[in-house]
This record gives sequence, C-alpha cells and structure tokens, in this order.
Amino acid sequence: MSAHFSQKEFRISSVAELSKVVDALAKVLKPGDWIWLEGNLGAGKTTFVRELFRKLGHEDEVVSPSYPLMVEYEIEGQRYFHLDGYRLTGKSPWDYREWGDAIILAEWPEQLHLPAERFKYRLEFEVLSENERLIKISAL
Repeated sequence: MSAHFSQKEFRISSVAELSKVVDALAKVLKPGDWIWLEGNLGAGKTTFVRELFRKLGHEDEVVSPSYPLMVEYEIEGQRYFHLDGYRLTGKSPWDYREWGDAIILAEWPEQLHLPAERFKYRLEFEVLSENERLIKISAL
C-alpha cells in the first residue's frame, strides 16, 4: 500500500460491499506478499478470501482451510496458500521457505508459528452485528 494507505477502515453490511475491501487489497498485492487475517470465528475471513480470489479470476470453489489447515490455489500463474491455524497445536507442519513467491493468506496466524516479519498486510475483522463488520487493513 502506498504511504497514504498505511491503514484504511471499511464498514460493510453485505458480501456485495466486501468488494470495496477486496479491491483495495487486490490493487496492491504482489508475489511473495503475506496477509495476516485476524478476527473471531464467523467474522468473514474466509468469505473475504473467497471474494478476493473471485476478483483475481478464480472460478472454482474456495474452501475453508479449517480442516486441511492449508489449501493451495493457482490463479493466472500465481500460487496462493490459504492457511488456518485455528485447530493447529504445536509447531507449524510446513517449511515456509519452500513457498517462494506464493501469496499467503493466513487465518489465526499467531497459531501457525510463522515469522511475523514476513507479513506485509494485516486485515482485522470485527463483528459489529449479525450483518455488519468493520474491516481494517494495515500495511506492516
């Protein structure tokens, strides 16, 4: 994100409105970027990833990584890893050095035991009501 976009907030009340957040991140994503996705269960992290992948041209199903812990996608020649540390106990089962220039989207990243300095963006999802979310994007 450019200097004037070090942090931005979005208040949304529908999946359609999520496109504002998706557009903001899609414009700045580069190979090798890691994104920290933070928020309670049901806050919209996986829904955000699904909408981001659609924006980038992915037409197949996007599944939650809650049970497999990691799902790999390829979109227009770019690799993406969608990770979820919610159920992970102990050390991360992956060697992140093998991911190369893949873009990483990590839910519950604090439980994945990955190097925090590798993350370029943080998205914080806050549930305001049943249908309303506050999403903050920060450059790290």
